[in-house]
Amino acid sequence: LYKSDFPAYVGGKLSSILEVKTKEGNTNRFSMAGELGLITSRLSVEGPLFKKKSSFFISYRKSHIEKLIQKANANVSDFQFSDLNAKFNFSINDKNRLLFSFYSGRDDFFAKKWNGDKQGINWGNNLSSLRWNRTYGLKLFSNTTLYLSNYNYNFFTAFNSKTRWYSGIASQGFKSDFIYFQNPSLTHYFGMNLSRYQIKPGMILSNNYLSPEYVPQIDEMETGDSHLYYSANLVLNKRITLRCGLRTSLFSNKGPAKWYALNEAYDITDTIVEKGKGAFNRYFRAEPSVSCTYLIDSKNSLKFNYFRAHQYFQILSNSISPFTSIEVWHPSTPIVKPQSSDQFSMGYFTGLFNNSLNLSVELFYKYMQHQFDYNNQSNLLLNPFIEKELRFGSTHAYGSEITLKKDFVKWQGNVGYAYCRALRKTDGVNNNKPYPAYSDRPYDFSLFVQYQPNYKWLLTSGVIYAAGMPYSPPTGYYNYMGYKVPVYSLKNNARMPDYFRWDVSFQRTLNKPGNRWEHYLTFSVVNITNHKNPVFINFNKIVDENGNFTVPSNYAYDNFLSTSQIILIGIIPSVKYNFKF
Repeated sequence: LYKSDFPAYVGGKLSSILEVKTKEGNTNRFSMAGELGLITSRLSVEGPLFKKKSSFFISYRKSHIEKLIQKANANVSDFQFSDLNAKFNFSINDKNRLLFSFYSGRDDFFAKKWNGDKQGINWGNNLSSLRWNRTYGLKLFSNTTLYLSNYNYNFFTAFNSKTRWYSGIASQGFKSDFIYFQNPSLTHYFGMNLSRYQIKPGMILSNNYLSPEYVPQIDEMETGDSHLYYSANLVLNKRITLRCGLRTSLFSNKGPAKWYALNEAYDITDTIVEKGKGAFNRYFRAEPSVSCTYLIDSKNSLKFNYFRAHQYFQILSNSISPFTSIEVWHPSTPIVKPQSSDQFSMGYFTGLFNNSLNLSVELFYKYMQHQFDYNNQSNLLLNPFIEKELRFGSTHAYGSEITLKKDFVKWQGNVGYAYCRALRKTDGVNNNKPYPAYSDRPYDFSLFVQYQPNYKWLLTSGVIYAAGMPYSPPTGYYNYMGYKVPVYSLKNNARMPDYFRWDVSFQRTLNKPGNRWEHYLTFSVVNITNHKNPVFINFNKIVDENGNFTVPSNYAYDNFLSTSQIILIGIIPSVKYNFKF
């Protein structure tokens, strides 16, 4: 997880970046591992295709949590996920290897409708890559990769007729990365990347006939992205290590396309049609980075980081909840400038009690520009003029993180506290005054403890307590022509309830030490206190005579609108059986 010291080969995002590497199969012997549980089950197999020459690794996972969720919320119709990972490794000779990787994942969340149908969302992602690993000698190595991805998102209003709102993004790319070990004190990293993207910004699909007069068609978009990077790790002396890097990127919008020029009042002043297939708009950006580590002594060290980043894609969403939103991928255009950030951080790290207790204290400041928000009462659904709804500003984020890790013979654990503020200022939003961004978390506490008294038993416990996300509830209502109209005041003037969860688990090993067949049972309880953590809040419902929350059929009556919230997960006990041989 990269939060501050970003390597030069990653980029394109203002957020932290999680790097995931797929396991390579065993080239010497066949093995299998699996899990049978109440919440999820999985099976992984690996082994040689040709001994010591090639191998495979395949893993599949499927959830079973649907029945438990339905007991907590009877309106839930489907709630499940599944994913498949596969990797094949071929050794051509001592200097060349080929690796093929594939991933496919899908998630579903549907609720029952009054007419027996169901509505909800599903989304999925398919990825594949072919990588050539090359060794040129003792000092130079390279990885050259071809990759494809395809992400799609469906918001169903009627599942039986397949009536849905659909969006997605696909990409194809080529990259080549090199590492050159010049000497023990100096290592070079350099490479390049070429990418192409196709964006489906949202359309209505259905098995039933839909009149084109009432279903606007939103044009698809195509973009290209290329970047070069170089960085060097330099050990100056026994105390100081320095890493400097530079990443350059060239982003382009490609035709044929149509876009709209806007004035300062966000009114359309012109329509520009790009008929050619080449690039008609380009952005070139440079991203320097520097990191310095200073060893005070064998137990204490200081680290300083600076990193500049740019982001050319953003997700436009009508809700902060992942279960009630529509999502539109939107690239940078002549109107939407690339987002940028400058991040500074410093940390102090020390080891206590012979390094069995590690303490880290980190401070950060991040300034982000061209951050987007929405006009009041903006329309994101099937809007060909969606850029009229966007407003742009800047965000100041700052805070600190304190982490304490313990690693004794039988005990392991860590405790962390983060103070993170993110204040945004957008022209035309919130009376031009700063307001908390969705990532604003004044407090975030986590605790994890693991105890293993012997090889048979393993006990773990984890606690999370964090501030709820800011959101904008209505502060009142007024009647207009027989309809109740919500009144909103300041942006993000309230917070979701604080998030709290306590999980515990007990693992019992069933085999003797040294056996090739390893298997164990795990008993776990998620959210053992059954704390109510809402995933979204409604403001358009009333309480009927049975005490249930319902949407009123006629807002013209003087109904008292009550706030309701959806709790997705309560206490979830589970047992699972794991094996490996």
